[in-house]
Amino acid sequence: MWKTKIKSLEKIDDLSKLPLYPLVFFFKNMGEFKLIFWVLTFCSIFSTVFSFVAVFLLSEVISKIQDLSIKEIFEFYFPCYLFLIITQEFLDYFIRKYAEAFPDVYADNFRLRFYRTIC
Repeated sequence: MWKTKIKSLEKIDDLSKLPLYPLVFFFKNMGEFKLIFWVLTFCSIFSTVFSFVAVFLLSEVISKIQDLSIKEIFEFYFPCYLFLIITQEFLDYFIRKYAEAFPDVYADNFRLRFYRTIC
């Protein structure tokens, strides 16, 4: 099994030319992980934005409670709030499912590439 995995990975071109800075090293050696890294990054950004807007909507309702009618709250604020919370939870599900394992999978992949280079 490991021999098959090692053969399927690309070799590191030159071990002496590996970057010394961690971020440069990480981004130069991402390989096939680039897409999932950016997807998870944007999921995290949008999840944070949706959470912020949901809190902002709640603060608007609380601060303007005297001026708002029940109809206005249930026709505008409540559906917007539900949409934001459900979307944020949906994005957080994917972040928890895939982002937590990402560092381990990336490290295993890079370790196998390194072994293939020196073997």
